[in-house]
This record gives sequence, C-alpha cells and structure tokens, in this order.
Amino acid sequence: MIMAFRKFSLLCLVVFLSLVVSVIQCNAIRHDRSYSEEGEEGENQFIFKRENWKIIDAEAGHIRVAPSFRENARSAPQLHNFEVNSFEMDPNSLMLPRYITASWYMYAYEGKGRIGWVHNQKSIEQDIEAGQVYYVPKGAPFYVINTDKNQSLHLINLMHNENPGSPDRHHESYYVGGGQDPPTVFSGFRRETLAAGFGIGIREVEKVLSKQVRGSIVSLNKEQTNDEFLPWPWSSKKHEGSEEEEKPFNLQKKELVFSNDHGEYIKADGESFRPLERLDMAMGLTTIKEESMLALHWSSRTTAVSMILKGRGRVEIVTPGRSESKREVESYKRVEAELTAGDLWVVPAGLPNAEINPYSDQPLVILTFHINNEDNEFYYLTGQHSVASLIKDEVMAISMNEKQQALEKVIDAQKDEMFLRGPKEDEGWSIV
Repeated sequence: MIMAFRKFSLLCLVVFLSLVVSVIQCNAIRHDRSYSEEGEEGENQFIFKRENWKIIDAEAGHIRVAPSFRENARSAPQLHNFEVNSFEMDPNSLMLPRYITASWYMYAYEGKGRIGWVHNQKSIEQDIEAGQVYYVPKGAPFYVINTDKNQSLHLINLMHNENPGSPDRHHESYYVGGGQDPPTVFSGFRRETLAAGFGIGIREVEKVLSKQVRGSIVSLNKEQTNDEFLPWPWSSKKHEGSEEEEKPFNLQKKELVFSNDHGEYIKADGESFRPLERLDMAMGLTTIKEESMLALHWSSRTTAVSMILKGRGRVEIVTPGRSESKREVESYKRVEAELTAGDLWVVPAGLPNAEINPYSDQPLVILTFHINNEDNEFYYLTGQHSVASLIKDEVMAISMNEKQQALEKVIDAQKDEMFLRGPKEDEGWSIV
C-alpha cells in the first residue's frame, strides 16, 4: 500500500514537472513569436522594398504601387492620405488618357517624353526630361507618351487625396481612353445614353468602345511615331495652357544647398515650384558618395518619404521602445535594412536616422519628398555643429556622467558636417 502510494506520488510529481516545463516552453515560444512579429511590424512601418510593391502589367510597360501608408505606416499619420507609385513605359509607348481622384507630383527619373493634361478648359502639353518635376491637379485627365525610340521612361509619383474612398486605396482611376482593357468610364452608361450624348448611332458607340484590349500602356507603331505626330522637343510648338505655375522645374539642375567630399544635397520648395506650397512640401535629391554617410539626424516637423534612385546602401531608424515600467523611456529600438534602387522608406518627424553607403563601387542617390516643410529644422547628432557640440560643455559632461575633457575629445573629433566618412563594407555591421 505504501509502495503504491509512493509510486502514485512520484507519478504526480513527474506530471507536475512536465506541465511546468510545457508552460515555460509555451511562454518562451509565444515570447519569441511576438518578438518576431513586432520586429516585422516595426520594419513594415518604415521600409517598403520594391519586391513588395503591387505590379499592374500592360502591353508596353507597367505601373508599380507601393504598399498603403494608411495600412502599414501607422506611426506616420501625416502620410495616410498619400501614396507612392511609379510608371515604367517602354520606348515608343502611350499611357492611355485617364483621370484620378488625387492630385500628384511626378518626378522624371530617366528617359524623355511628353505629358498632356486638361485644366481650366485648356489643353496643356509639356516635354518630359530627366530631373523634371510636374504637378497634375486632382481630377484632371492626363496622358503620357514615351517619345524615345530606344530608352524606357521611368516616372516616380507622389499622390495625395484628402478624402480617400477606402482605407487601402487612396485614389480611383477613370479611363477616358480605352475599350475592353482597360474599360472606359463610357462603359458604365447605357448605350442609348451614350448614343444620344455623342449624337451617333448605338452600333457606332459599341464599335468604338470594344476595340482596345492591350492594357493601360500601349505600343505605338511607325506611323504613330513619325516626327510630325510626335515632334520633340514639344516646347518648340505653340500650345495652350502653359501657365507659369504649371511649368515644371528641373530638380537636378538646381543649385546645391550643401556639398563636401562625402556627398551633396539639393532641395526645392514652394519658391522653386509653387504647387509644392499647396501641401507644404519640399523635394530633395541627396547623393552620398562611396564609403560615406549622411550624419545621424532628425527633423523637427518634416516626415520624409525617400526612394533610392541609384546605388545601394543601409538605412537605420531609431524608435522609442514601449514599456510598462515607470521609466519615461525604457529603451530605444533600431529598425534597419539593406536597400537598393527602387526601395522606399519613411521617417516620421522626430525619429533619429542615418543613411549609409558603405560600398566603394558607386554613389547612393536618394529622392525625398518632405511633408510639412514650413519651419522645419534638421538637427544633427554627429559632425560639426551637432547638437552635442552646441549644448553647453558642462551640461553634456554631467548628462553623460563623463569628464568634460574626455567628452570633448569625442564630440569634437569629427571635422566634417552633414556628409561624413562612413563605415566600409568590409568592416561588417555590429549588432549593439
């Protein structure tokens, strides 16, 4: 009897210990999983790699659409009514006429061509050249032509709609030109209504609306690409609607704001291009030379939307950690990613960040849209004129619990500003 009781007690102890181990393992797994999800979520709020963009194919090109800021960049509510996409058109091609329920800014990355749109009952057509910035008002029908016989046309667009129709889409497209693919807005009306509106027969309406099946970007044949039909540059031709406000400007040709041996920076705001004033925006073009970096910094008001145009590099963004403790800040977390041409990232106002080109083969070129530009100020954590060097020495020494002389050697060691010599590729990356 006693022996049986001991065996039963031992069995209960084994079962109890097994349960304890199982609970510990489950908790550990749950903790690891939540940490992994938190890490992915943290990156997804800021990093939008090209491979994750939606692709809409057509006969002679495609449209790439970045993931929704509203759905993903929850820490940047300033961006929730914005969207980024790109048009990539083959040589000798046409993007069919349409209008969208958003105003948008277009940056011509490479190639040449023509953009046309209708505004205030006027037809406006302008040449497209690399580096040019254009603005198309909300609801204005437009089309784009790649007039080059050999080179593709690549356009990067920032779109804004203050009243998006759904949480995952910021604008709708309505095609004026098309047929079966893409369908046109005419297809939504009764045939009798269209016939009366055009003043023609129903059969004629049906015939016209059923021919196009090649998608939103189509190839042009030899007859459609002759010099008489597509002269370039178009600006040599007289045309209506070339209002001063609507004329594009070339960001690449603007005077440098700052440059040194490690990089250069160009910026344009409403003084350069009046439509940028409407949304309190600016645009920047940053070149980080080989084995260099943009100094650790943050902006006081601006939320930055950046894309790599050329090269590859690394981005680091620092965010505050969340904690249930009584400390004001428990820790800081780093979101980091290796990025290449076509990748996008966002940095909300106030978050420290750094962009690094550790490679020796080519410079890193970045296009940035600055949202909330007025009264913005950039603060640098390293380099000459850094905040640490401008705060009183005694205050910094007490704050860091370090001797003033020793701290000054660290803070004053860097002689460059804004663009600095960076870590090299072969030095590796430490995870602190």
